[in-house]
Amino acid sequence: MQSKKIMKNLKLFILSALLLSACGSSMQVFSDYDKDLNIGNFHSYKWASFKDIESKGTNPLYYNELNDKRIREAVNKEMTARNFNIADAGAQLEIHYHIVVEDKIASYTEPGGSQSHPVAYTPRITNYQYRQGTLIIDLMDVKNNTLVWRGWATDVVTNSARKDPEAAINKAVASIFKAFPGTK
Repeated sequence: MQSKKIMKNLKLFILSALLLSACGSSMQVFSDYDKDLNIGNFHSYKWASFKDIESKGTNPLYYNELNDKRIREAVNKEMTARNFNIADAGAQLEIHYHIVVEDKIASYTEPGGSQSHPVAYTPRITNYQYRQGTLIIDLMDVKNNTLVWRGWATDVVTNSARKDPEAAINKAVASIFKAFPGTK
């Protein structure tokens, strides 16, 4: 009887690990832009200051100089690939980013009992906590101080992302820019 319970718990653990790992591989990417503007008319950009960006975030685990450098390098690579030039003076666009990390709960319903024990046939609901991270990149028109384009990626914050944030950031930024207007 005890070994059946252990096997059942082991199966539940394996199933939950598979569910959570499946969530981690399903990054969702979105974008939105002002369709009245031709983004092709913009050619230069600058970055908002780190203090301006940092003031929007309250978690120093995510808003720090290391992640700022990683995000800027990844975005600069994508912007350069799209023929944008970085220029502090006279830049047409200003780039901001936001990091949002939320605690989430996923539920799994496990069928309960067996036909030989109908009283114990009540399903069991198991909740799993996880963290969901979202990276948002904004391009603002410097002249009008209006949002031109916003792209964002949402994914489960996995242990591998915590161990190698640079790889996670590069993947997110590259995925976000696949949704950039004019990108095929």
